[in-house]
Amino acid sequence: MGYKKIVFMVETPILSRYYHRYGIDVLRKMGFDATIWDMSPVLLPVAYHNIKEDLCDYESCGFIQFHSMKEILRSLKSLDVDETLLICSMGYRWEYRRVFRMITKRKLHYCYFMQEISPSDHIAVGKTGQWKQYSWKRIYHGLCRRIPWKYCGIKGADFIIGCGKNERAIRCYKESRLCEEKCPVIYFHSSNYEECREALELPRVVPGKYCVLIDQYLPYHPDNIDIGALIDAKSYYTNLNKLFDRIQEQMGCETVIAAHPRSNYNVHPECFPSRKVYRNMTCRLVKDCEFVIYHFSNSLAYTAAFNKPVLLVSSDDIMQVFSQKVDCISQLLGAIPLNMDHMEDTEIAEYLALNQKINKEYICEYMKKDYDGVLEGMSLWEQIGEYITNLA
Repeated sequence: MGYKKIVFMVETPILSRYYHRYGIDVLRKMGFDATIWDMSPVLLPVAYHNIKEDLCDYESCGFIQFHSMKEILRSLKSLDVDETLLICSMGYRWEYRRVFRMITKRKLHYCYFMQEISPSDHIAVGKTGQWKQYSWKRIYHGLCRRIPWKYCGIKGADFIIGCGKNERAIRCYKESRLCEEKCPVIYFHSSNYEECREALELPRVVPGKYCVLIDQYLPYHPDNIDIGALIDAKSYYTNLNKLFDRIQEQMGCETVIAAHPRSNYNVHPECFPSRKVYRNMTCRLVKDCEFVIYHFSNSLAYTAAFNKPVLLVSSDDIMQVFSQKVDCISQLLGAIPLNMDHMEDTEIAEYLALNQKINKEYICEYMKKDYDGVLEGMSLWEQIGEYITNLA
């Protein structure tokens, strides 16, 4: 019969950019009834309560937000088993087991959408103030998450919509989700690669000479708050602004901010006083910048695709919590991290790293398995749509 309905399952509020990122318009034009289900109020309340900026219009987009587990289970029961494919864009926590038990009970088909992978995905983070984070509830759920999901009446995913070929990153991806070791990976290219491919035809955002901070919203990111990976906001943003001033003095280059998609700087206007802050523009800002200021996010893909120098920056706080991630990126790029707490007499240019060979390898490993050196190819969701059609 073939799939007619595609449901993306997400654990965070749906940002306006998701409409394009998940190919909703493309899939609908191909004849699919495509939608996104936001389960954050039930599955990840910390994200639901903290992500309020740049949300899509759920009603006009045809998306659904669920506010109880009963609503989620009822909707799963209503789906046609033969005509529906669930595409999961979230990890797995013990709290999610009832959703996947229902999927298993109904014998619904589901796969994972990898979106992107990175060299630091496999690295755990340290936690600050961890005793404050402990509670019997957290200990209980921590122990429960160690129970193999196969023993909880849950079946693994049918396949993974993949991108790069790095075996370690793929193994890490599978281990953190409901995937058998032999779960097949169907290779296309990453969402970041798709953005870069499309950005080639788009005009500059900033007319003059500039560098760009790839913002990670480290002190306020709901994921960091949820796991207790705490960064002091006052110290962090003070250091960044001092760095921007030094760059301006030494290199005659203004710094603009590529705001993290989940950030809300309207609530925190003190973070970047008198700086230009852009939302949903990271790819385009990287394309035309002089260099990128970076910590360890997946947006390293943009710097690789456009072959941009990277200024890898850290701080004492960052190294306490995310040292392994920073060290991983440092080794990959052959870059020395600039610690913002110790910038006395620092020449910024000495810390810039650029390696074209590494950039090409990065794209093959983490963005597009068969990359040949040219940003090109068919639309990601046209490729995926054709694949799903041929599954019939």
